[in-house]
Amino acid sequence: MSGKKEYDIGYDPTPLSPKQERAALLLAEGETGAYVAKHLKVTPQTIVEWKKKHLFQVAFNRHRKDFVDSARESIRRGIHRASATVVALLDDDDPKIQLQAAKTLLDKVEPPEMSGWGIGEVTVEKLIEAEYRKANPVSELLSYGGVYTDGMAEQIAAKIQEADAHWEAAWNDADKAEPDK
Repeated sequence: MSGKKEYDIGYDPTPLSPKQERAALLLAEGETGAYVAKHLKVTPQTIVEWKKKHLFQVAFNRHRKDFVDSARESIRRGIHRASATVVALLDDDDPKIQLQAAKTLLDKVEPPEMSGWGIGEVTVEKLIEAEYRKANPVSELLSYGGVYTDGMAEQIAAKIQEADAHWEAAWNDADKAEPDK
């Protein structure tokens, strides 16, 4: 040991085992803790303990984000295919099908000026938020799924400063308690 006292700050830097990584993935995909425990041949209590690990939580959040992004992309592709089908039906030989396609299209689709269609973000605020999230990925994790709230940047900065101050104070205390050699 280096002579400095160990302080429990609640963070376990131990990398996840392959089983823990798999558990995080299965839970992020919506499986129950009981199912994951049985599937991985561990106890349900083990899953509960793993969920307390910060790195497990980060892995879960990363997998959940990937899962949600994949689902969103599937929905986008489905919407594109469905709209292409309706548009194609506008050229059908049967006027009744054309009329039904036109009604469906007009009933279900917002006018472009109402839905913010275009390239990139709709507002400067959204653009700044997107760039901030790219530069500060921890903000997305802390907002649990990317829901931005007012003052989040300030809250994150305060938490980081608080943790830094706690850590520095702990090391200073350890230095004072240890006599010089």
